[in-house]
Amino acid sequence: LTGKIPEDFRNKVKDEIENFFQPVLQQKINLSELALVGEAKDGNFYVIRQMPLALKT
Repeated sequence: LTGKIPEDFRNKVKDEIENFFQPVLQQKINLSELALVGEAKDGNFYVIRQMPLALKT
């Protein structure tokens, strides 16, 4: 996570992120849980709610 990225630097950051994550983005990813998180005033993150993901059958 980051603060605001200057507009003239955004394309470079986007390109770098895409290059870094390209190998992972080509793989199938299975998620079993999803968490909603918040940021405390001290900058630390905490879990608000964590829920399992499941298909209804």
